[in-house]
Amino acid sequence: MSSKNVSRSNPTAPASDDITNSFPVVQGEPGSSPEIHEKIDRNTGRGAVSIFANTSGQYTYVTDNRVDPAMWKTEGVTVSIDAKGRAIIQATFTNPGARIVFFTTY
Repeated sequence: MSSKNVSRSNPTAPASDDITNSFPVVQGEPGSSPEIHEKIDRNTGRGAVSIFANTSGQYTYVTDNRVDPAMWKTEGVTVSIDAKGRAIIQATFTNPGARIVFFTTY
């Protein structure tokens, strides 16, 4: 990933601080399809969303928090940003697995 794809408003702060400092948002029960974990810092918009599925399908999730538009994502994921600055994440699974989106954390 090149640096031109990722911007940080405070390059001296460790990227993991955004995930550590954020309040967890969870959708679904452990082992359900999908099981989604959002850890996005409400002040910076940086963090991650992890999506797990045991069955094939396409799942859509809208973040509770606004996100920084710079991101890295695994294969099988598309992301758009709505008018409120939240991420609309569509994750496609052909087999059980996990998908993740990092918002400027690396």
